[in-house]
Amino acid sequence: MEPRIRAAVWGMSGSATRWYMQRIQSALGIEASPPLYPTDFEAINALLPSPSEALKKLLETHLASLPRSIRHLLVPNITIHHTLDGMDLQGRYGLELFHPVTETARALNAQAIHGAVLFGTRHTMQPGYLSQALEASGIHIAFPSPKHIQLVDQHRLRVYEGTSTPKQDQAFNALVRAYADKQPVVLACTELSMTFAGQHRNVFDMARLQVDAFVHTLHASA
Repeated sequence: MEPRIRAAVWGMSGSATRWYMQRIQSALGIEASPPLYPTDFEAINALLPSPSEALKKLLETHLASLPRSIRHLLVPNITIHHTLDGMDLQGRYGLELFHPVTETARALNAQAIHGAVLFGTRHTMQPGYLSQALEASGIHIAFPSPKHIQLVDQHRLRVYEGTSTPKQDQAFNALVRAYADKQPVVLACTELSMTFAGQHRNVFDMARLQVDAFVHTLHASA
């Protein structure tokens, strides 16, 4: 049976989109795989991370091409939500996002957690959009040490470029565990999610939380 709620995935970087789709298909089955609508991510990525009129116009072009039947959209890129937040997707396109900040704040608040360390890009591991958005939901955000910020960002870039080795992946996971053993950790970058082993009760992974919300919505609407 076709779901009553039409939900789709908006393609971003090839590796990140494949990771999201694989997790969704693992939960739903290949037959129930959601529609995937590609974008010109190379052009989009050149305009990230900060919002700009040029980026908004480019995104508007892609949004306008989506079928009007789509009501829920999953975007496999954390940073781009900063720009999407200012575009009134509900009013202009009738779209609701599976928003990484919303889902993460919900998960943290459900466990009465009011503080976490943010692992992301060099851009997001400093006060700004993500930390402010989480703090607006009652979550105090801290950041790794300067040394570890550099290590995490270097690892993120290796994953994005496809050059990360198993040994480097293990070192990254060991660093995440070391922080998570002491306090909650939020992973706020898809490349970090892709290399995270995914097994620690104190790690809140934005990308996995997005996927969980997407799958839950499709199950509920079936």
